[in-house]
Amino acid sequence: MSNQDQPTQMRWATMIPLIGGSAIGCVKSTGVLPQFHLSYTNFAKHQAPLGRYWPEVPMLYLDKISRKEVSMLIKQEMDFVTSVCPCAGLSMMNICKKGRAARGSDAVQNDWMLKSAKFVLSDIKPKVLWGENAPGLFFKIGRDLARKLQLIGQKFGYSFSMVKTNSELHGLPQCRVRTFYFFWRSRTVPMLPWMKTKAPGLLEYLSLIPSWATLQEVYVHEGLASERFRPYQFLLEREGLSHPEFSKKMKRGMTVAQYLEKNGLVNACIRWLKRNYPKETFYKGPRSLTHIHFLRHMKKKRTEGKGYMDVSVKFMGDSFNAVISRNIQHAVHPIEDRFFSIRELLHLMGMPHDFEIDHIKDLKHLCQNVPVKTARDIADEVVKYCQSESEMTKFSFMKQDNVTRKIVESEALIEDAEIVREEVEILALEEDHMWKAERVSIKWAAIDFVNENGNQGGSKGGNCLGERQWKSLEKTVGSKFDMLSEGEESLEASGRLEPVKAGKSKKRKLSKSSVQRVVHMVHREEHKVDSAEDFDQAESSAPSPHLREMILSLWREEEMLRQMKRELGTILTRRKSLRRKKETVRRRWMMLKGNWKTYGWR
Repeated sequence: MSNQDQPTQMRWATMIPLIGGSAIGCVKSTGVLPQFHLSYTNFAKHQAPLGRYWPEVPMLYLDKISRKEVSMLIKQEMDFVTSVCPCAGLSMMNICKKGRAARGSDAVQNDWMLKSAKFVLSDIKPKVLWGENAPGLFFKIGRDLARKLQLIGQKFGYSFSMVKTNSELHGLPQCRVRTFYFFWRSRTVPMLPWMKTKAPGLLEYLSLIPSWATLQEVYVHEGLASERFRPYQFLLEREGLSHPEFSKKMKRGMTVAQYLEKNGLVNACIRWLKRNYPKETFYKGPRSLTHIHFLRHMKKKRTEGKGYMDVSVKFMGDSFNAVISRNIQHAVHPIEDRFFSIRELLHLMGMPHDFEIDHIKDLKHLCQNVPVKTARDIADEVVKYCQSESEMTKFSFMKQDNVTRKIVESEALIEDAEIVREEVEILALEEDHMWKAERVSIKWAAIDFVNENGNQGGSKGGNCLGERQWKSLEKTVGSKFDMLSEGEESLEASGRLEPVKAGKSKKRKLSKSSVQRVVHMVHREEHKVDSAEDFDQAESSAPSPHLREMILSLWREEEMLRQMKRELGTILTRRKSLRRKKETVRRRWMMLKGNWKTYGWR
């Protein structure tokens, strides 16, 4: 339930708010305006409409002011900071395949997330920093970036979690799947409740726009949709249907081009266009392509077994596909033969009815935004955490999927608190975006290894390591780990280590105390500690250069393996491309072979 009618005493701010959907959602949740906006001049145009909407909230550009000036504004503890960093690094719309801008965890666009997180957690130190990004952050393609964010949080004493959700689950008729990430100023993360609010139909939701709202007569494209894209007019005449009737039988996301292709009407449409509209184009301009050229290009690409850029009219059914540039350019109204208005698109993102943009070209800024209702629901849970009302877990890292209502991954907290944040310094090397730890203790390396390899997926399987993983752990911490074998009998006797049964694969299960026991033995031997009482004194001393080098060398080898996997992926991609080219040559050869008699070839 939103706190909109119950103003709180929350003190919060924004970091790169862009056009302001997330910030407006936070206001609806807390009932108070942000203390200030933090951003960079790179995003000044994106944030101009928000600056006009809330002129009383200062907009501070970090590349124009010093950190000291920012700290002077923070007179009291901040409850939370919300951020909407650019998602182009992991977005499906990113078609770049090479260079620093290529889609993936190492894309240069992701630097804004890392840069803003380090600044907020080190200088502002709020109870929560949360933000929104592409769904890729939740999946394999964003795993390395998520790990970097997690390590930044650990450095400043924050736990880290992520939630994947869909705006259709927050009362909006828009299928917009996104990832929200959170830095919590506590050793463990809270369990966010599963959120679901029934969304009205698209037509019903659009009818809620009041008559006084502006920009209702400003459309993405002027004129009738069937006249702007003549192949759609061909279908209406051929089927003998009106726009509402034809739109009703089309599934969400289906286009006119797909309908023509599915029903074998492409050639018939080209002949009709030649007779009636041979030179008409969809876009206005000297370089615009005709409808005939588009359909011929589509046929050619399909013959070659390739895809094509579909610029035909698109139908949205009862729920709008994600409000992104590619969709809003060609989406048509459910019952009116026209394209959507600017106000309708603003309403689909949940923006207030008095919120305005300067120009139709600024619609791209609207697409790089968080729906207000989704942001409000997330902010409600952040406010609960700040007020100590959240249900806490035993995990220091967790991934929740609100769509499937499952905990996808988690990492249990090891009770030895300082292993997570005391002796780890993470440095980002801007040149190659490689990360490494400058100083690391043996106990951190051992327990981190167990945490990553023995506790995958939360409670599934528990702290369980196979024989191969034990050997890898032994290699990680060095020959001193031989002490484990010598102490197995005592561990089994205490019930911390289960004995291996005859005839079964060698598998060892550990409790938290046994993990700590192993690490203490390794650490004690390394520093020649003879008794448990001397352990606290030796704990502050650094590990030997030999073991430190072994740990770092292992991490370098892991990075080399990651690089090899990336290169292998590139090779496989090229292999697929060569196969497609081979198939294209084969098809052309068959076409030529079939035309021998026609052209009298020998």
